[in-house]
Amino acid sequence: MRTFRAAVVGLGNIAGSWLRPLVARSDVEIVALVDTDAARAEERRAEFQLTCPVLTALPTALATERPDLVINLTPPTLHREVAETALVAGCDVLVEKPLAGDLGDAVEMALAARHEGRTLAVMQNRRYHPAVRRMRELVSGGEIGRVVDVSADMFLWHMHSNAYLAKTDSPLLRDMAIHQFDAARAITGADAATALALEWSSPTSWMSGAAAATAAFALSTGAVFSYRGSWVAEGASTSYDGAWRVGGTAGTLTWDGADLLVLDTVRRPDGPHAAGVSATVVEHVGPVTSIGHATALTAILDALQGGTPPETVADDNLLSLAMVEAAIRSSRERRTISVPDLLAEAGWPG
Repeated sequence: MRTFRAAVVGLGNIAGSWLRPLVARSDVEIVALVDTDAARAEERRAEFQLTCPVLTALPTALATERPDLVINLTPPTLHREVAETALVAGCDVLVEKPLAGDLGDAVEMALAARHEGRTLAVMQNRRYHPAVRRMRELVSGGEIGRVVDVSADMFLWHMHSNAYLAKTDSPLLRDMAIHQFDAARAITGADAATALALEWSSPTSWMSGAAAATAAFALSTGAVFSYRGSWVAEGASTSYDGAWRVGGTAGTLTWDGADLLVLDTVRRPDGPHAAGVSATVVEHVGPVTSIGHATALTAILDALQGGTPPETVADDNLLSLAMVEAAIRSSRERRTISVPDLLAEAGWPG
């Protein structure tokens, strides 16, 4: 079994969510903590009872500690610089979502990973929610026939001590919506072809950018995915995962965003326009703790151990990030955006 020599770069708020599952694994040795704020890194080292050195520059850590895995927890605008430095040094790289601050940087990161023959994967943790996995299983098994439409609604009041969210231009779409966009791709097995979106906010918002959005995506299979989201909704809250509906030619799946999943099927033995026979199956899909970093990190590291690409490898995640960029551009330019054209414009060869 491979022992990962991991350097953790960026010891801010999210670092604890990574360090807890990392220190619990017998196949991971944390060999360096890297942060320009050495005092903050020292606090993390003490918190998790680590003995590795604290360093303020990644090149120093690469030269002296020789990691083969870099955990990139820096702000999104720094993801590319850190990832490319680590990839060129021969390391695999795991990145906190989003993959990068913009699609162009993400493309360059993925291309660098291809060039260096290394793995670059992102913490798209909600893809591993048991409800998302179960809906994907039911859809791929043909339980609702051919998917016709998918929708996700997420409404709540979001408060977070995150300076990035306070000042970014489209905080909801850039930080949260990619979870639903990526889940829609995972459930349907389809990619987005076009995007049409609007953004807005509320006078009560603490974020300067648009904190609410609606978007409609035409998918590569001909189905439509519709998204409605708000981080400034007063009352009648959903969970962060939202309320889902997946409609097909032979039934519908609904998920309440917690643990209740309902499969309603309709069979028409006397023809497509005859009276149907309905059946309902209710499932409890598991606790929301299953969406945490530990679950996703386990899946990513297990894939690396087995020599296979993780499910959230950069080449795939780019297609979810492109949905975010397409929605933002559509909102600003008030027009439908071609997602494949946007990827090509960013330099992605596919």
